[in-house]
Amino acid sequence: MPAARFLVVAVVALLVPSFAHASPDRLVVHEWGTFTSLQDEAGRTLSHINTDDEPVPGFVFGLGRGFKGLFLVPTEMPPPLAQGAPAGHPQITMRLETPVTYFHLPRGVTSAKLDVAVDFHGGWLTEFYPAGVTLADGKPFEFPKYPPLSEKTVGRLEWKDVVLGGDAKGPETTDHVWLAPRNVKAANVTVGKKSERFLFYRGVAHLDAPLTVKQVEGKDLLEITGQFPRTTGAERPAAMWLVDVQPDGRCAFRAAHSIAAQSNVVRAHAPLGFAPADYAADASALRKEMHAALVSEGLFDDEATAMLKTWELSYFKSPGTRLFFTVPQGWTDTVLPLTLSQPADVTRVMVGRIELVTPRHRESLAKIAAGPVPNLKEVVAAMAKLQTDPARREQYNALASGRGDAKDLTVAVPPIYQAYLDLGRFRTAMVLDAAAADKPGSEAISDFSYEIQLPGLGIAQQRAARRASAN
Repeated sequence: MPAARFLVVAVVALLVPSFAHASPDRLVVHEWGTFTSLQDEAGRTLSHINTDDEPVPGFVFGLGRGFKGLFLVPTEMPPPLAQGAPAGHPQITMRLETPVTYFHLPRGVTSAKLDVAVDFHGGWLTEFYPAGVTLADGKPFEFPKYPPLSEKTVGRLEWKDVVLGGDAKGPETTDHVWLAPRNVKAANVTVGKKSERFLFYRGVAHLDAPLTVKQVEGKDLLEITGQFPRTTGAERPAAMWLVDVQPDGRCAFRAAHSIAAQSNVVRAHAPLGFAPADYAADASALRKEMHAALVSEGLFDDEATAMLKTWELSYFKSPGTRLFFTVPQGWTDTVLPLTLSQPADVTRVMVGRIELVTPRHRESLAKIAAGPVPNLKEVVAAMAKLQTDPARREQYNALASGRGDAKDLTVAVPPIYQAYLDLGRFRTAMVLDAAAADKPGSEAISDFSYEIQLPGLGIAQQRAARRASAN
């Protein structure tokens, strides 16, 4: 695609009230999404985090979707995929989750056509709708051979001849994660013969979050640090929240405020734990604060509502401790530049989400490390069956998030596998990290990861495989 066809979009502050969709004088583009990472108690970023615990509908396009494996030798067969990349990839340290892009046509304009492209510095763009063209370092993907992934990788996604306007409907689905973003007053989007209310994409990356969260040694205190490069023009996050969600759905949170005196530098402290009185029955108060922050950053009211409804399970219902922060747009525009073939007023409101390894996780890992590891083929098969049954999607999502009932598997679940389920969404990353640590109990965790065939053939699984073959 000739570079001359694109104009890099200048970000212009919108004067349109966020609570109403006033007709703009030129094209307005709004986008939201999430950058997700996993960090341990020392603020170290963990890899292997792309497990398909938040699947999108089957009609979504992506790397390897519809691939039949014809004319390939067995060693070339495609690996199991998660978020469009090999599941549990050892270099994936960030998930770019569910960005959606809305278009609001200028006053008096009923249709328009343009080209759209997104570049991901440090990552691949792996799933999208409608269909687009994906590149890695300027070359097409040759599935199933994925190129190396590093912080220097540049993934690209291009949509040509995007038609805005009209009354074409999107595909039928019952998936909540797809229906929620549709409830926005925006122009319909059509590429070829496929239509939707928005452009959708997501990806994976070998990047660290711009913030680091670590426990202060000897204290029940978290230190939040980070520095946004001045080249991005980014300032500190406008809002940060430390959140804890219990398995029964109770939620506690507190705002964290930067105490750094310098611009572009973040330094904040937050108490690690919450008192019983801090917990509410649900996350409605947190949702209200986040909604207000998203609108303050430039989203329309219905867009902010759609974002929070889309992420209801991961943000507000999945057990765990996490830090949320609004990502300065300058950082997003540097890491994930968006280009359009015509001028527009663009607002991009991304949320950073850092999942934290907690004492609860360490307790579950200790149960796995204690062994012994029984034969788990039956329970693994039951979990796979649950995952692939569309009619039981909600049951699978509940188990994947760490809040479901293992009885949904309809087989006896050994305590060691229950401890694995209790780790929640990022269980694969935590188990593989613990197995590779060469600490007491790591061999039992290696055996466990090998027994349940975790994706991503890392050091731990190779070690377990050698022991299994020796026996």
